[in-house]
Amino acid sequence: MAGGWQMDEIEDVPSVSVKQGESVELRVGGPLSQKVEVTRSGNTLMLAHAVQGIGKEGYSNEKRYESPPEFTVYRGDTAVASGQFEYG
Repeated sequence: MAGGWQMDEIEDVPSVSVKQGESVELRVGGPLSQKVEVTRSGNTLMLAHAVQGIGKEGYSNEKRYESPPEFTVYRGDTAVASGQFEYG
């Protein structure tokens, strides 16, 4: 895909069966969306970043180290923390 994005695991894609004369929709690919899962442990927030296709399959980017995604944490309208995601 454009920008270096590639599917993580083919196992993420559901199998489909196509019979002769029929058509089937295979929901993979773009548009890609970003997902962040947040967990809390005491005063620490753990943020897990993922990129998913329309079928919820995972994607990664070979250029991920050039410009990792950034985040900002707000309390109301006030920014209280920010940083970049680390891969791995």
